[in-house]
Amino acid sequence: MASSFGSVQTPTSVNAPSVILFDLNALVPNMQGAFHEGVSAAFRTLDFQLEEDVAARAVGQPYPEAVRTVYCEELGLPEADEARMAQLCRMVEKVVGRFVQFSSSLFPSPRTADVITGLRSSGHPVGLCSELDDTTFGLLMQRMGWDVNALFDEVVTGQHAATKDDILSDLLGRFEFQSGQQRVFVGAQPVDALPAALFGCDRILIRDAGDTESDELHGEPAFESFHSMTDLADLLRSPSVA
Repeated sequence: MASSFGSVQTPTSVNAPSVILFDLNALVPNMQGAFHEGVSAAFRTLDFQLEEDVAARAVGQPYPEAVRTVYCEELGLPEADEARMAQLCRMVEKVVGRFVQFSSSLFPSPRTADVITGLRSSGHPVGLCSELDDTTFGLLMQRMGWDVNALFDEVVTGQHAATKDDILSDLLGRFEFQSGQQRVFVGAQPVDALPAALFGCDRILIRDAGDTESDELHGEPAFESFHSMTDLADLLRSPSVA
């Protein structure tokens, strides 16, 4: 069936069409809940009941970085031995995997595939980054009914990554950027804006970031907020994206 949404036509430019980089959590918002539960469950094995805001700090990070963030930065504990940290990582992976397999609340944002297909039809290279391990990522794609190769030019998961920066750096390195070609990053939460800016993204769009477009007073780089894939498509039609 032909897409009812059509191509996302962006303004004509002498430059090559911008490269659009998506964080998976911006496309499947409930994945943040899966990761939150995974981290919480892992630390319950150590008799820690994490507060909501503590567990939330680990969302969107590869398993090793998520565990270290909570263990050292949030709980203020000295870093555990390698075996214990690896055990916690395996627990996070296990719980997130079960969520992906069995949760009835897991679904993509409406029109996600249509918008991405429209971007590629308009000539935009499209990339995807995810903190998930390869197995869980594959299961999620099956549940979403997405053909990864049809939707994305490049995909980088957290399988071999220690940090979120590693993932984004790897993804950006897979594209050959032409002179004047914009890099647009679509993230899931305001904390995603800083690494995107540090790695040279020209425009940053963050899902459900609130009424303000950025939090520059708190040191965050400027970003724009969107609330749905329809909103995102409208923003990507604007002159800011060549």
